[in-house]
Amino acid sequence: MPEEHKNKLDSCVVINLEKYNNKVEVNGHNLSVMKGIGYDWTSIRLGNPVEEISNPNNINSDRFEYEFTCGNVDSLRVHIYTVPFFPLYKGRDNKFGVSIDGQSPQVFDNKFTEYSESWKNQVLCNGAEVTAAFNISKVGKHKISFICGSPGVII
Repeated sequence: MPEEHKNKLDSCVVINLEKYNNKVEVNGHNLSVMKGIGYDWTSIRLGNPVEEISNPNNINSDRFEYEFTCGNVDSLRVHIYTVPFFPLYKGRDNKFGVSIDGQSPQVFDNKFTEYSESWKNQVLCNGAEVTAAFNISKVGKHKISFICGSPGVII
């Protein structure tokens, strides 16, 4: 492997979704760890699809929290993979929030139309990827939060 690729991989951190540090369920959402689904066979589900919609912009909403450590950097790029989820009811969508160290969450919504090119690609890949960038001001331990918006989203 070329040296420039090794350096990039050395700066990667993979979050083990089974080992969350905190699970907050204050708004009535049932957050769960799911075995046997996802690229590494473990995923998290941010609520059940029939539960009430939540605000993914609210850092205090129902969420999973994970701690991780990174080196001397001033920003992070987070790659998040979700399982394609088709909202069956009017007014439903695929929103969830992501926050680092309590910063204002970035909200993602996997919008697609059935049989569209985006929908086809997600079905073929069995997933969708989003990327978030966060500025950070400290070295060492950090906290990432995955915040419930549209119950049923699987990360």
